[in-house]
Amino acid sequence: MESIVMLTIMVKIVISPLDYASALMLIPVVVLYVAKVIVRQSKLETEAILDKHSKAIESLEVNQREVMKIAEEAKTVLSKLNLQAAFGNRISRNQG
Repeated sequence: MESIVMLTIMVKIVISPLDYASALMLIPVVVLYVAKVIVRQSKLETEAILDKHSKAIESLEVNQREVMKIAEEAKTVLSKLNLQAAFGNRISRNQG
C-alpha cells in the first residue's frame, strides 16, 4: 500500500510541472520512505541473526549438559578404579 502511494506521488510530481516547493517536499518524503525500508530490512536481518544465535546457544547448552553427564560418569568410574587399585595394592602387600 505504501509503495503504491509513494509511486503515485512520484508520478504526479513528474507529470505536473515542478516548482521548487514541490521538489523540496519530495525530498523528505523519499528520504523517510528509504529510511523506513532500510530500518525494516535491518530489523529482519537482526531477527534472523538473533534466531540463529539462540538456536546455537540452545545447542551449546544441550552439549554442555551431555559433557557434564559424561564427566560425572567418568568421575564415578575413576573413583571405582582408584578404590580397586587401592584395595589391590593393600591385598598384595598383605600377601607379600
